[in-house]
Amino acid sequence: MTQKFIARQLLMKPTALATYAEFEITTHLILRIKQLNQMINEIFINTNYETARRRLNNCIVYHGDIIRMAEAVNECFSSSMFMHTCITAIICACIEKQFVEGDHFCAVVHFCCWAMILVLACWSGQILMDASESISVSIWFSKWYEADIRLQKDLLMMLKRSQDIFSLTAGPFSFLSFSLLVSLDHIRLQYISVFMFTERVTVKAVLH
Repeated sequence: MTQKFIARQLLMKPTALATYAEFEITTHLILRIKQLNQMINEIFINTNYETARRRLNNCIVYHGDIIRMAEAVNECFSSSMFMHTCITAIICACIEKQFVEGDHFCAVVHFCCWAMILVLACWSGQILMDASESISVSIWFSKWYEADIRLQKDLLMMLKRSQDIFSLTAGPFSFLSFSLLVSLDHIRLQYISVFMFTERVTVKAVLH
């Protein structure tokens, strides 16, 4: 009972809170990106040069604000997400070993909780990358071809800047994405194999 309480309070609860906070902030960033896309689509709609210039300047400034916010979010959560991804694969492997040993109900509930937290973290990074790619698409499909050449040059610089995809990193090694989720699943299976092999070797040593 004490071990379950410690595991819940020191491991699962902080990890879940950090992951949920990351998801909420990421969702806020995506809403800002959608608003920026709408502003980009309205730059060259039935406007003169002065109006288009003002709208484009607003988009450039807003885009810079979003970039700085995305960098701050990544810097804030990168270390915690690195620890999260490192321990989750090991914990899930231990839980599956618990399931094999016969504690089915507790193992299934515990595994589902950890899996949901991990999926939410990776999903946050994936949807942020997908949303950031939409900025360059919105620029491309705007009516830039009807704009003044001076505006086209500034829009080209914004297009080049939008090629840098926003991402949430899990430490220095990987990005939070669905591909990382698949990789962690492979690592989990390797840990299970190690645990089962170690158990068989221990049993044989005891019998002999």
